[in-house]
Amino acid sequence: MANEFKVRNGLITPNLLLTGSSSGSTTIRAAATTSSSYTWPAAVPGTSGYVLSSDTGGVLSWIAQSGGASSGQFRANIGSWTSGATAVINVNTVDQYNIIGLSTDITISVTSTVTPNDGQRLLIRIRDNAIARNLTWTQTANQFRFIGISPPTITSVSKLIYIGCVYNAADGYWDLISSLTQP
Repeated sequence: MANEFKVRNGLITPNLLLTGSSSGSTTIRAAATTSSSYTWPAAVPGTSGYVLSSDTGGVLSWIAQSGGASSGQFRANIGSWTSGATAVINVNTVDQYNIIGLSTDITISVTSTVTPNDGQRLLIRIRDNAIARNLTWTQTANQFRFIGISPPTITSVSKLIYIGCVYNAADGYWDLISSLTQP
């Protein structure tokens, strides 16, 4: 029944029993020795394929599901730039970011409100709109740092550029470790 709270033998049970409208049930059982508190998202996700994720404070949010491709294949979570002079990459939801048809000079940064996982990878793919464009990389804490290579600072007309980054949690930077431009 809706809005039903079970009491057994005069005691509130440590389990939450959810019953289906016609049959079936799910039991949620608390851990025996620890207490937990969770804050649920205010709404359902707006797109299919999202899963619940929790921060260390028990705040739940919807994120795009990572991986899970069949036959051992990796399925990238892809985000895309659409317009404007800035591209802010939400590294909480994407591991590949496409800036295709770039029509202006651009500053590239990552979302500073999330803490990436140590070793997390990010691939950035860039192509202009047949006019060379300037690229500026945000280089403050939790942004980009260049390891042994110079970052691309201008596009090559109509050529793809791939930039590989790895998050370094010890130092708090996205280390840019590779940059390749289509010949």
